[in-house]
Amino acid sequence: MRESEIQTIIEFLGTPHDRSIFQAFFDLCYRYAFAYLSFLKARGFRIPHDHQYGRDSIDSMTYDILGAFLQSSEQQPFFIIFNHFKDNVHFKYGEKELSEFGDRFKSLLFGFIRQELSRIKMEIDPQAGNLRRRVKDILSGPEYHTFYDTKSQIEYIALSGAQSQDGDRPLIPYEKLMRLVDRAYYKSKNRREWCRAVFTMLDSMPEFSPQVGKHELISSMVDANNKYLEIEGLGVSGTPDTDYQYLANSADKAQRRTIEWLQQEFLTKYIKNGRLSRENAPKHTLAAERYLSDLVYSSEVESLAEYFRDVMPLSEHSRYTSDYKYLFERTLRSACADYRERIRNLSTNSAIGD
Repeated sequence: MRESEIQTIIEFLGTPHDRSIFQAFFDLCYRYAFAYLSFLKARGFRIPHDHQYGRDSIDSMTYDILGAFLQSSEQQPFFIIFNHFKDNVHFKYGEKELSEFGDRFKSLLFGFIRQELSRIKMEIDPQAGNLRRRVKDILSGPEYHTFYDTKSQIEYIALSGAQSQDGDRPLIPYEKLMRLVDRAYYKSKNRREWCRAVFTMLDSMPEFSPQVGKHELISSMVDANNKYLEIEGLGVSGTPDTDYQYLANSADKAQRRTIEWLQQEFLTKYIKNGRLSRENAPKHTLAAERYLSDLVYSSEVESLAEYFRDVMPLSEHSRYTSDYKYLFERTLRSACADYRERIRNLSTNSAIGD
């Protein structure tokens, strides 16, 4: 956090009712809240009401959350902020203290954002809220330990005894975490076993760190639980029978086969005829992977243009309609059609549902 930004916070704590000072403070809060929500969405977190807000979902959610963050009572203005900094309003800061002060503010803001997202999700889906609370209770037990990364402002969790910093091994990507959570679901009879199975399976993947983002893990488990409730038609979490296990495992294979077909056949012909550059082909593939992952693992997809904006540089966004739209959308639709055809063949061959 820049020193000028920290000074803006300090000035606000001293004279919160000055219009120009408040506006500067609000603008600072907006920038950090918007960036953090964008970061969470890029990591795979589902933003509540995303389907209602559309392209402006992050902007609208930022204003909603800041409205709660900056609320006042009759007794105290902006009580969330002033209660947090009540002992430091008139303190004189050196360079080290300024840096720590900035970190404290970001921790307050980002923590409040996470709480609000959880509260909103529980209001929308009480059943998911109950599962979220249950998983949090399990993960707070002695078998696990959590640690907070002040740099990324993310809370991580691992099995007790795992190192919080594990060399250079990267965190497991969210799409792979979703698949891991799915497989762990099949191996479990209850939620406690499910949590344990996730980390046991992660431990068998030496290419990834043994820790995961706590919010990512809980969100992926809620998504998986909701999906299997729909498949099974049940009101409680249960283990799917052998046919459904086979179908779900094969669906994962069908997705991989579709991406292989896309790379080796579909996109290759457009590269050969000059309609697609070799540089952009992997970006089309990545967009298709994300589109199919959303379709398979959450049954929710964004507009095709959103996937284009996710994988292409900002300089190309304005050229989407004129230069990219036809081939890009044809790529994603063809991937979807190929995947559905593989699933239909799978269902016919295995006679599922008969």
